[in-house]
Amino acid sequence: MISILAALLFASAQSPTPSTDVCSASNAVPASVAQIARDPDNFVGRCVTVTAPSSAAALFQDIDAIYLGTAPAPFESAHGERGRIGLYVLEDPSPLREMAHNGPLHLTVTGTVDTCEATMARYRAAFERKHAPNEILIPSLGGYCHWFGGPVIRATSYSVDLAARFERLTGEAKRREVGDLVPATPGMPSFGALQSFAREFADAIRRQDRAALSALHDDQASAAELSYMLDVPDSPFAVLRSGEAGEAMLFARRDASAERGEVPGGVICFCRTADCAGRWPIARMDAGNGPERPYVCTELEPRDWRPRLAGLNTRIGPGWLAEPAGTAFRSPTR
Repeated sequence: MISILAALLFASAQSPTPSTDVCSASNAVPASVAQIARDPDNFVGRCVTVTAPSSAAALFQDIDAIYLGTAPAPFESAHGERGRIGLYVLEDPSPLREMAHNGPLHLTVTGTVDTCEATMARYRAAFERKHAPNEILIPSLGGYCHWFGGPVIRATSYSVDLAARFERLTGEAKRREVGDLVPATPGMPSFGALQSFAREFADAIRRQDRAALSALHDDQASAAELSYMLDVPDSPFAVLRSGEAGEAMLFARRDASAERGEVPGGVICFCRTADCAGRWPIARMDAGNGPERPYVCTELEPRDWRPRLAGLNTRIGPGWLAEPAGTAFRSPTR
């Protein structure tokens, strides 16, 4: 399953480019993601310099926009409201994508503003010049424009502030504003499945039952992932192994398909301390399992080929955004 965040991080950038004069810092005008997203027509063809958080394939107005930019379709806003524009790096983008694996980059880019729609028009015109009228065009724009529309920057240069740190958002107010997870309630069709899988997951880890844990993941979890949950001494799952975890919390996805309950799905989290009020994840992208997270989580995903129609996917790693110091897990021994 390709998430929107994975698409932003890993899509290639192979779309046709407009012919423009060389854009450099000396002839660029300063601009923001918000300005370009709100009024792209005013910027198309202009050389700009923009500083913003980036996934290496997109630039975001702020942290709120990162959450909105990865929310499911029914929670989407217009491009301007989402505060996100596309990014194409004209040199080899691989180093930038590799750096973005570990979290958003604080990126300063200089380049020319374009749009996905204009890119498609050029693509179509080039196709029509080279092919017979009865040949069928199958568009295949690489990178950001393969998945989204709206304005993009075609960067001729960039720099990364390696000291920058972007932290996840917390609290119920931010959940309502930009989160894609909501607390599951007994009236939701997936509630029973979430309860059942939560009990079985915690029990398998407490008993260190590798076979049962693997079966809950449809035997798709790697040996390293199972070991991280069951064996690694300083793993955040150690609190579940000891039976000392705090409350469990069940989350459903905000999007309409999850609320209708066509297939079971959601996120299951366990507090690593006595209380995680105000510290629970507000979005799936935060449901990672790093040492600083105050909780551990697993995701219940649709598996329509399985008798229970669902299975677990437990991500090993901290998640894309860093943990704020005020909510980070602190061991009782520290």
